[in-house]
This record gives sequence, C-alpha cells and structure tokens, in this order.
Amino acid sequence: MFADYLLITIPLLPLTLALLIPLFRSGIPMTLAPLMALLAAFLVPVNSSVHLPWVLTGVHWQLDNISQLFLIFSSLIWLVVSLYVAFEQNPQTKRTAYLPLFFYARHGR
Repeated sequence: MFADYLLITIPLLPLTLALLIPLFRSGIPMTLAPLMALLAAFLVPVNSSVHLPWVLTGVHWQLDNISQLFLIFSSLIWLVVSLYVAFEQNPQTKRTAYLPLFFYARHGR
C-alpha cells in the first residue's frame, strides 16, 4: 500500500508544488519532488503497479527494472539542477514566474 502512494506521488507532487511555489520565498521546496522520486525508486519494489481508472481514460503505472533505472537517473539529474537553481544568485531565477515554469518543464520528463 505504501508503494502505491509513492507511485502516485511521483507525477502528482511536482504539479502540486508548481501551483504552490509562488508562495515560498526560497527554492528549497524545489528539491522535494526529485527527492520523493529518488525515494520511490529505491523503496518501491520492482514490478509494483497502480491502476487509477478515474484519471482520464484510466491510468496504469508500473515500475519495472528499466523504468526504475530511468527514474533513478532522471531524479538525480533533476535534483542536481534543482539545487543549482535554488542556490544560484542570478536574479532571473528568483522571479516568481520562473519557478512554476521550471516545475512544469521538469514534469514533462
């Protein structure tokens, strides 16, 4: 049951945080989504799946060996990029519109 919740949070947490990111002053919450994906990649057993018939026309998410590998590498890449954006001193990345767009771009992985 815990694995099901972790599988659901992988795509839904970045979208939720993208809506809430203008409320935060720092970019530290940006690292929460890749950390959850990395945590799910290591804690969810291989071949776990979740079926959500109420999402659009029905969604079936499964974590197999290949998707676990891709999830580990993509979450590590996005974690490094999120830490860079959070601690960078460039005023362009501190604008209110930049962070939600960053989240939406990351969600399209």
